[in-house]
Amino acid sequence: MRQVWTGLPPEQRANAVIFAADYGEAGAINELGRGTGLPTAVSAHNTDWWWGPGNPDATTVVAVAPGPDHAPEYGG
Repeated sequence: MRQVWTGLPPEQRANAVIFAADYGEAGAINELGRGTGLPTAVSAHNTDWWWGPGNPDATTVVAVAPGPDHAPEYGG
């Protein structure tokens, strides 16, 4: 994940969010990525949505595993 994230140009990273298919993936990114410069990953799975959409102004989504049908509310 870090390699993908840091591979984005800085101006794109500034308006990006990491979206995981389920709360377990999001939690793993958040726990293992702590202190590495990754933003808080988000998910719409179960009650993980309670913590919010991450960057609500995101124009780039780094998706972990899901296709666009998994969470259509994050599509545009």
